[in-house]
Amino acid sequence: MTEPSRTSIKSRYLLIVDDDPAVREVLATLLVEEGHRCATAEDAGQALAMIEGEAFDLVLSDLKMPGRDGLWLLEEIRRILPSLPVVILTGHAGRDREAELLARGAAGFLLKPPSIPELIDLIGRVVPD
Repeated sequence: MTEPSRTSIKSRYLLIVDDDPAVREVLATLLVEEGHRCATAEDAGQALAMIEGEAFDLVLSDLKMPGRDGLWLLEEIRRILPSLPVVILTGHAGRDREAELLARGAAGFLLKPPSIPELIDLIGRVVPD
């Protein structure tokens, strides 16, 4: 099976939210290489302020962050901009947690570190052309 060429992938504007600067940088770099535009936020509060001022196609958020976590961010986004898809990334969660996040409105869920093909596939399904 061949992978789609980058020219066939619709560019999306993604917000990456993670308290770990290395995770933000690696994900942003890899996703830009795949043809997407990326902005990053180090916490849920910063992300929410950015969402209120910019038109993102998708939010990729870590679940566990100091202070307000990814679940809080998900709930705030569902309240103020319900059409904005949110994909949750986490290093540790089981099927019960995944079901809870999806029930609360997450568009998807991936364990960290996600494989790039898996992440690209999920982005394409969540934000179709």
